[in-house]
Amino acid sequence: MIVSGLANLRASTGWRAGDALWAGLATHCTRCVRTMRVHQLANTAHGFAKVDRRAPALFDAIAAQAAPRLASFTEQGLSNLAWAYATSGHPAPALLKAIATEAAPRLAKYSDQGLANTAW
Repeated sequence: MIVSGLANLRASTGWRAGDALWAGLATHCTRCVRTMRVHQLANTAHGFAKVDRRAPALFDAIAAQAAPRLASFTEQGLSNLAWAYATSGHPAPALLKAIATEAAPRLAKYSDQGLANTAW
């Protein structure tokens, strides 16, 4: 929640959290990733990508935890996760392939916006 809130605050007001805060959040989230719910995994990755924060260990940990649980993600969660990895430039080809595999049979349920966001 903190990561997403800080990312949204920056997007809406231009306020920038300091490097030390983001580094601390990356460390903390990496330690906690095993206990995160699927929406927390997606929102954390999305928040770091949204503010262009590189956190390779965190992105690796999220990918490892998210991939086997993709069936539990909502369409929005899958979209946010795919967007985060594409935007961050963090390589996770196995995760992105798994997201595509999971999303494909659900496409009929996606809204037009959800489909566009996932493809984007």
